[in-house]
Amino acid sequence: RIGFCMVDNATEISVGIFFPNPAIDRSFITVDAAQIKGSSLIAELIDMKGGLVSRQQLPVQNGQVEVNTSALESGIYTVRFVTETVSISRKLSVSK
Repeated sequence: RIGFCMVDNATEISVGIFFPNPAIDRSFITVDAAQIKGSSLIAELIDMKGGLVSRQQLPVQNGQVEVNTSALESGIYTVRFVTETVSISRKLSVSK
């Protein structure tokens, strides 16, 4: 597991790395579901120019979050997982 952020001022959440990376239609990232309050995370996809491409609430299933990349152009994106108090980011490459 790589990276930590705080949730609800008391709980840590660990986030892994994307696989596959580069992605074609979708990519997955592991999270420690036991540390998440609720069953979803908010994910913001940001392009290399810093523009917000999408913001979506993604369900956590079996300790993984799936990011749909089918509508994205080829390129490198930052995926920022956001809570009420903090955020944690990971790079994701999309190759069509």
